[in-house]
Amino acid sequence: MDTVKEPEPEPGTKKKEKAKKKEKFTPYTPNELDRAQLPDLSGTRKVEPPKMRRLDRTPDGFLNLPQQPKVAPTSAPETNTVVGKLEEAILEAGGRIRVKGWAADTYSPSRTVQVIGGTLGQAQVTSRANTTRPGTPYGDAHGFDFDVEIPPTRGLHQVCVSAFYTTTKFTDLGCIEFDSRAFGAVEYRIPLAVVASGAYSVIGGWMIDPYTAGPATFSGFRDKQEFFRGYSAPLPHPGVAQAFPTFGPNHGWEVWIKHDGIEGTPSELCVNADSGGVGKQVGCMTQNSRHDPFGALDEVRWQGENILVKGWAIDPDTRSPVEVSIFADGKLVKTASAFQLRTDIRDAHPEYGDSHGFETTIPAAFDDQKITVKPTNIGRAGPLGGNVEWKMNYDGSSGPCRCIGENFEAGSYDKTAYSSWGVDHSMWITSDKSHVVSGTFSAYGQSLPGGEWTEFLISNRTKMKLKRSTTYTVTYRYRILGPANSQVEHYFLARTTSGGYGNDWWGGMLTDSTGSGVKSRSVTFTTGAFDDYYLIWGIHNSGAMTVDNIVVNGPVG
Repeated sequence: MDTVKEPEPEPGTKKKEKAKKKEKFTPYTPNELDRAQLPDLSGTRKVEPPKMRRLDRTPDGFLNLPQQPKVAPTSAPETNTVVGKLEEAILEAGGRIRVKGWAADTYSPSRTVQVIGGTLGQAQVTSRANTTRPGTPYGDAHGFDFDVEIPPTRGLHQVCVSAFYTTTKFTDLGCIEFDSRAFGAVEYRIPLAVVASGAYSVIGGWMIDPYTAGPATFSGFRDKQEFFRGYSAPLPHPGVAQAFPTFGPNHGWEVWIKHDGIEGTPSELCVNADSGGVGKQVGCMTQNSRHDPFGALDEVRWQGENILVKGWAIDPDTRSPVEVSIFADGKLVKTASAFQLRTDIRDAHPEYGDSHGFETTIPAAFDDQKITVKPTNIGRAGPLGGNVEWKMNYDGSSGPCRCIGENFEAGSYDKTAYSSWGVDHSMWITSDKSHVVSGTFSAYGQSLPGGEWTEFLISNRTKMKLKRSTTYTVTYRYRILGPANSQVEHYFLARTTSGGYGNDWWGGMLTDSTGSGVKSRSVTFTTGAFDDYYLIWGIHNSGAMTVDNIVVNGPVG
């Protein structure tokens, strides 16, 4: 099969292509305000040196000496009397490893023993075991402490130390295997950090290249594909300075990776420490990109002569409030900002802050309507956020809407157009969450055993004046309370004092069971030839209920 040779690029093209590939990922550089949005990371900054494995025996070929050291006099016993131990191997800057331990001659403890140490294939170092090392059985002046060079090849190496008795007799003091590749740790993984410029994943930690005291370099991989290379780890890190004194403190790193993937698709982000073209993975995290807004339409109900629309909205690409568009039966009626304080949303989603609630009103309509709220989606084209939307219905009232609404959210009757006829203190405004119909407060009524007609809620004739010979529609919501599976008889009526009971408008008796949830009722009536009608809610026989979201539709003085 013939192959087609691609034409040579014009001068400078290759360089441009390479430069473009390097630009495929540009880490975000946070400012102080951005970093203030992160959780407290002080408890994560811990540094532990890499583990080294002690070998059972010295590898073959270790003692390949260019010259033999001077050792004990020939009068020494032929039996090897040197003992000791390689106790510690410590990585040091500049491609060196420090070996520490002790060695002594049991036949002549006052003699200084010569030791030799190094790594396989490298020039070995001869030293003397004459430094202070308290605690040996042969005195305190038999310690050794010297540096050996690490081979230039990155990978596993062994450092060994031996002590000589004669030019032909020696004692293995031990070998330790270590990894000369760059190393480090991921100390914190933050899947989502939202700042003014957008949403990011943050991963950070420390790393060291044994061959240099300067910052190590590292690469990043997304789903096993390299997406950046050659970034350095120069940030101050006190823990590194304490654990590796010869390397200094500037070996911390942090990368902010923007959420630019497909919605809801998780990616694995890994970081490799680099040294001499050899990488070593230090840690990974999962990034689940999220761009579409989320939230809820919590409430749609009458409020005065309007409809209240309440909820919350968050766009994952920003901490700032977003706009929401409100539709009634598919028609755009209002745009509002989700900027109001919602502590419950702050507690559930602290990374986005606390100002993401919206509460506004739209004009009330004659019929039932479907209310739809669409949040603006910053990460998608178009102002209405793609297919993200929330829907809820509300009950309309018949006739032109001249409404007086009440939801008892003031928490007391004196701030409403209603009052209670409770003479036995069994009627009040309640904030009990298991009793409330909606919002925070509802009107509560209870008929005690033995009671027959308990009228617990009435309209105030001085605040709500109903006109004679006029049609009204009253809509309200209620909840039946009491023991499980019990039934409560309840009623609604309009009464005139001057006209007597014979001119009442009676709405009939309803029977509902406890546990049936929140229900709604709408009644329409026409007043008689009297100017003092008022509204009554009551319970027949025993039981309890709450009433809320009352809307009186009609001309009210």
